[in-house]
Amino acid sequence: MLSYNMRPVMTPVPQRGDGLADLWRSVVRHKTLLGAVTGTCCAAGVLYVLLATPQYRAEALLRVQSKAGTSISALSDVSGSMAADASASDESDVLTSRSVVSAAIAATGAETVVETQSHFPLIGNYLASRHATDNELAPALFGLDQYAWGGERLKPGVFTVPEAALKAKFHVVAGQGGRWTLYDKDDNALAQGRVGETVPFQVDTPEGRAPGELRIDMLRARPGVSFELRKYSQQTTFDNVLARLRTAIPPRDSTLRDPALIRLSYQAESPLVAQGMVNAIIKTYQERDVERRAAQAQTSLGFLKKRLPALKSDLEAAENRLNTFRTQTGTVDIAQQNTALITRMSRLEEQQTNLQLALDAAQHRFQPGNENYQSALTQLNQVKHEIAETSKIASNLPTVQRQYVELARDVAVTTQLYTSVLTNAQQLEVAAASTPPGIAVVDWAVAPEKQSWPRGWIVLLGSIFGGLFVSTVSIYLIALNRKELRSPEEIDHFSQLPRLAVIARSTAQLKQDVRALTHNAAPAKLLAMTSPTDPSIEALRSLRSSVRAMLSGAPVPMNHLGLGGMNPFNQINGMPFNGTTTVMNPSYVADANQPGGKVILFTGPTQGVGKSFVSSNFAYLLAETRASVLLIDADMRQGRLRHLVDGRTGPGLAEVLEGTARVDEAIVPLGNGGLSIMDAGAAYPENPAELLGRPAFQETLTMLRDIYDYIVIDSPPVLPVSDALSIAMQNCDLVLLVSRADRTGARQLEETLRRLENVGAKVGGHVFNGFAPGRYGAREEYGFRAVAR
Repeated sequence: MLSYNMRPVMTPVPQRGDGLADLWRSVVRHKTLLGAVTGTCCAAGVLYVLLATPQYRAEALLRVQSKAGTSISALSDVSGSMAADASASDESDVLTSRSVVSAAIAATGAETVVETQSHFPLIGNYLASRHATDNELAPALFGLDQYAWGGERLKPGVFTVPEAALKAKFHVVAGQGGRWTLYDKDDNALAQGRVGETVPFQVDTPEGRAPGELRIDMLRARPGVSFELRKYSQQTTFDNVLARLRTAIPPRDSTLRDPALIRLSYQAESPLVAQGMVNAIIKTYQERDVERRAAQAQTSLGFLKKRLPALKSDLEAAENRLNTFRTQTGTVDIAQQNTALITRMSRLEEQQTNLQLALDAAQHRFQPGNENYQSALTQLNQVKHEIAETSKIASNLPTVQRQYVELARDVAVTTQLYTSVLTNAQQLEVAAASTPPGIAVVDWAVAPEKQSWPRGWIVLLGSIFGGLFVSTVSIYLIALNRKELRSPEEIDHFSQLPRLAVIARSTAQLKQDVRALTHNAAPAKLLAMTSPTDPSIEALRSLRSSVRAMLSGAPVPMNHLGLGGMNPFNQINGMPFNGTTTVMNPSYVADANQPGGKVILFTGPTQGVGKSFVSSNFAYLLAETRASVLLIDADMRQGRLRHLVDGRTGPGLAEVLEGTARVDEAIVPLGNGGLSIMDAGAAYPENPAELLGRPAFQETLTMLRDIYDYIVIDSPPVLPVSDALSIAMQNCDLVLLVSRADRTGARQLEETLRRLENVGAKVGGHVFNGFAPGRYGAREEYGFRAVAR
């Protein structure tokens, strides 16, 4: 007996660093999940397009105008520097203010929401949306006139309900000749009437019955078509409208300091509702703006009218003083220098008075710290300074000339100021009567013909990309959770068992696997028969040498491991090697003196790892050594080895264990060599685990040991069922665990090893199947031309 109780210290397993390439391989591995999730998302997107309520957006373009007619025109030089210019951003806020929007809601009756019901199932809503702007009913498809196919419209003129019934559902069913019937949410008839007729009704509330009223101004629908009505409070309606109302200031290359264009849009379930709301907001704003501007003009007019009597009195007094001075002094004319002095002083006095008047009027609009207000105040102080300088010059004139200049200046200033203010008052009277709005409508809103949402191609693209994203994330999380094995070296991270073979993935092997998945496929030959130089078969030859050495109790040479006698990573169990060494396995004990043939069991964690391919071709290679070999298909649930025998319809392992057939009747020779096969049986039994646990199975194995040199058993996987554990615990000489790259998870392999250990199975090592060396830098050539046997 030879026991191995030592194992070289493992080097750390290299971390995966292939990033996107690794993710791409996981996606390819789970392409079915990728297609299922993406297809589901696409189907959900199509259903959303068909079932979602269409949304329509109406838009209007506005231009902000200057606020003419609201300031004192005679003081334009001063008021121009103090006036607040029109701003598109400010006016957009006014357009969406509560006062404007609430008035538009009242004008359009937006507190009452009307939705057309009675659409054809699934696609009716989509078909009706194509006729949303029609002025007549769309034709009924297939003569089904009880459904709404488009063009239906109901416009309530009055719909009042008690506060307790707000947001409650009511139904209006169209009748013949413009008649209608109102129902509550429980389908109780509340009222009947005609178009244009106001009908009272009673509503049940928690406090008792309360009155309501309904008048329908327009009804266009076939008899039997239903409309849903809901009444909302003013606050709720305002919030709903404001959530769908948008203002945008388009960017423009302009010399203006502020943009002057505003785009106003509103989205609703009906194109007519969207159009009506936008136009109602514009009209309400213009009315409010005209009223505000007229009020400002009246305020300025009242201010000026209060100053006119005083200005007229000052003018008369100044003229009287000048006339009296001329009479007393006999002065008729003065020198040219004095005339220029009078003109200058008159202009400065006029500017001072105008600035003072403008500042007095601006006190109602600006704070003293305002920039424009401070600018005008600086101008006034400068004018006062110039007046003082001019007065010094006038004080140097002779007494008579100085008095004449002062009197003439007063007359000129008061005359010009009185005339200007009187003219401005007349202009303000005209402006108050015909004030223009501050916003001009460039484009009124029109009813949109195409829905703004949902857009079919946008939803479909979003569904595709969303499905790809969700499926990719799901695949990544699955791969992360399962820790799927990528390379043989990763097995060393959690298992002390040696890797006895690394079987490369080949095209011929993939075809063999596909053929084996079809139970009714035509009889096929083993890959070892048809392609003896295939890389996967060469790896199985190395496995054959290793297994024979382990069963004979001899050291296992390292050049028998890996791919065709070569380890693809030039190392085993993380240790570099040169030549021959011994496989260290702490759990397996080889008994070379045990009489009879050797029982070798192949199993795996889950299905799909290729254990049937490995076991069948391995058995054939054993038979090539002139040994008698029996291949038993112990998978009585999904056995796939029957297709190896032409026209096989006889009994198998299931019939032998049930006692309905003899062992020699279930064994069939395979080929001309020493290989025979016992398949799972003609019909799969209902209790495979119980059959394998009977003494008959152990007795059968004991009898077969005396007949064959090797008995190779292909068993079901360990994790889904307990069949493999039942076989492994019945004194099998060697258990080989098959795993597959990109399919077997590390946790699955760990659990499989734990279960086999619990039943005392003699696990000899790992067989890593389906490995692609080119992925991870192993690029050995397998250019085999001849194989020595």
